[in-house]
Amino acid sequence: MYVNRGHFHLLVRLLVAIPEYHAMEYMFGLLVRHGQLQLLLSEGKRTWQDAACKTYGQHSPLAVALIRYLHAHFPLDLEVQVQVHCCFGMEAELAELLETKAGEIAERLGRKWTDICSEEGEEQLILCLSMYLQCARLFLKGKRHQRHLIANERATLICLQLKAVQIHLAASLHEQQNAAAAGQETMDWADVPADGPEALADALLDATGRQKGWADAVTASASTVEGNDQDQDEGVKEAEAPGIVAKGFEGKITSEPAATPSLSLGPAGDVFVVINLMQKEVEVFAEYHQDFIATFEVVSAYRHIYDGLSKVWPKALYRQVVLLGNRSYLQLFLEHLPLTKDWLHAIVQLCLDEPCPEQFPAQMMRMKQFLREGVPNLETRYQLARELGSGFTDIAIETASSVYMT
Repeated sequence: MYVNRGHFHLLVRLLVAIPEYHAMEYMFGLLVRHGQLQLLLSEGKRTWQDAACKTYGQHSPLAVALIRYLHAHFPLDLEVQVQVHCCFGMEAELAELLETKAGEIAERLGRKWTDICSEEGEEQLILCLSMYLQCARLFLKGKRHQRHLIANERATLICLQLKAVQIHLAASLHEQQNAAAAGQETMDWADVPADGPEALADALLDATGRQKGWADAVTASASTVEGNDQDQDEGVKEAEAPGIVAKGFEGKITSEPAATPSLSLGPAGDVFVVINLMQKEVEVFAEYHQDFIATFEVVSAYRHIYDGLSKVWPKALYRQVVLLGNRSYLQLFLEHLPLTKDWLHAIVQLCLDEPCPEQFPAQMMRMKQFLREGVPNLETRYQLARELGSGFTDIAIETASSVYMT
């Protein structure tokens, strides 16, 4: 009767005066469906503030009952749930709610690159990023610093995925515009301007750590795959950094006589997925990706989910610094993480396990450089050089002399 006559203020008075919320929770639904929830929040907040001196540190029973009802009957109406939490000062609970919702959005995106790299996927990533940032702010305000750091690390992971998607979509749009302008004519990629797909590909490589030109990245990746990755399975190949394989750019691209030719996106179109990874995929990404910052962000985001991810760092350092000669990787690593003795011994063991090391003198030289730059403690460097054998006698001698001089 009250609803039919629009007397919602009477319903609110009943709810506030008679706190039998379990029996009267159907009234919550009436107020929400008729857009009168704000009326209940205003009256409930005023009543709760009047009694706050008697119930300091406790949440309003009305707020608890209302939130429980919304979770059960309006789980998708996040705006209303946020409104209730903010009204009653339940910021810690709101932070946990936003963190949960952000995780659900990321999980629904799945693992398929075609689903993630789309306009809808981009919108979902932006929403997920916003939720993680908001819950991180609320955790910090509530002095829950550990949860604040975890939310920030997950937001960074989403941001990395979002950047790859945005660059890919920009490259797709640019190529479609070029194809529309060129029509059905034969296109020579040498005539593409400097801000064309090649520049966008380099932008993606820069964003994900490939500090090389586009052509250099293709050449280097080919040799890397042949020399180091023959024993890796298909799952390993999918987890490698973008820009590894460039297809369809060996010569001229000639359009088919059909109506609409398919467009090859080249390096900017390669798979780059860092969300919803399994532990093995995270480990493979960490070992093979050439940008330490991106690798550090991915490992940091997953270290709260999977145990033992730190064990991948010796393999990553050995591959990137010793096998590939990526000196900037070591410098950035030392700025962010301590190089422990356990990790150093693991790297030395990887070097000793190499078959026929005498056939690869460049690797030995890079290992020596790693010891000089990565191990400032002279005694530790001397011990490692002795473990590595006769090929590192020069490192042992120069380090021993330095020890005696000091």
